[in-house]
Amino acid sequence: MGKPADAAQYEALAGQISIAFNRAFFDPATGRYATGSQCANTIPLVMDLVEPARRAEVLAAIVADVRGRGNALTAGDVGYRYLLRALADGGRSDVIFDMNNQSEKPGYGFQLAHGATSLTEAWTPIAVLRKIISC
Repeated sequence: MGKPADAAQYEALAGQISIAFNRAFFDPATGRYATGSQCANTIPLVMDLVEPARRAEVLAAIVADVRGRGNALTAGDVGYRYLLRALADGGRSDVIFDMNNQSEKPGYGFQLAHGATSLTEAWTPIAVLRKIISC
């Protein structure tokens, strides 16, 4: 846009915001953000707020969480796109495949296997089944 002074000002501001965000939400002892949820870790990774030296550690926390839940997602509908992007950018398409190649756990495959024709409001199997049955 031909406004180098503005670009420099906003680049400096972005750096300050990133530092403040990490100070407030990143726990260096655990390598996780905020609650440590899939969504809490993936959004900073995708938004490039994670310090470069910590990116692999945060990605490993995401993978460990997904694997620890039997390849189940907990990110919800809004966080799901960030979870996919973080895993794809991190070269972990194997985790994406394992999450989506099942129908016995909460997620999109489960919804399809139980007759959902639109997104349900909850991931949990009982809640999903109740919503499908009540339709």
